[in-house]
Amino acid sequence: MPTDITATLKRALTQLQAQRGRIDRQIAAIEAVLRAGTGTPQSRRAPKAEKLTKRKSTRKGRRPFTAEQKAAARARMKAYWEKRKTSEGKGD
Repeated sequence: MPTDITATLKRALTQLQAQRGRIDRQIAAIEAVLRAGTGTPQSRRAPKAEKLTKRKSTRKGRRPFTAEQKAAARARMKAYWEKRKTSEGKGD
């Protein structure tokens, strides 16, 4: 039972070449976008970039102590530990 393998191979080759053509066009489109320096089309990029430049940068976390605040905290802690030392001696 002979089969015509040549015809099958030619058909497979034609399909693969068509698929390679589609892939080459997709690669070219992606490279063009990357060369432009953005991942989005120009029309969608401009408003977003404008919003980002207007946004204020906010620090997360605590603000640093000023010198006066540090001195006040130091005095409070010193008083706290002094009180603790004296109350520990009374418990014995």
